Amino acid sequence: MSKEKHGNDKLANFPVALSVVYSGNRIQVETTQNWGFSFAPGELAELDGVEVAQLADVRILGSGQTIEWTTLGIHISVGTIIGALLGEEFLITEGNRRVARRTSAKKALSSAENGRRGGRPSKKQIN
Repeated sequence: MSKEKHGNDKLANFPVALSVVYSGNRIQVETTQNWGFSFAPGELAELDGVEVAQLADVRILGSGQTIEWTTLGIHISVGTIIGALLGEEFLITEGNRRVARRTSAKKALSSAENGRRGGRPSKKQIN
């Protein structure tokens, strides 16, 4: 797989900003994943206490993975913002849940073989 193809596949799995705007004391982000989110500036330490005029000077950088507040010189990735808003514990739990759902080729083969033999062996009684 080429580096470019791998990079495009990776981008397909992560939210990329399509638009960002400061409105009504909230920063609103629309993403390529058919969803969006908004947050109060004070929810991110980098933006806490910043003046409204500076918050309004916001734009998307490059491929949409980073949001920039031009006059402040602040650049924050969309993933970092989502992580900060959801919390580390949630992200770890969700990551673990997704990993646990994966089925390796070895597990799939073993399951198929067990099915041909009549399914999962019954539990043995210990006397």
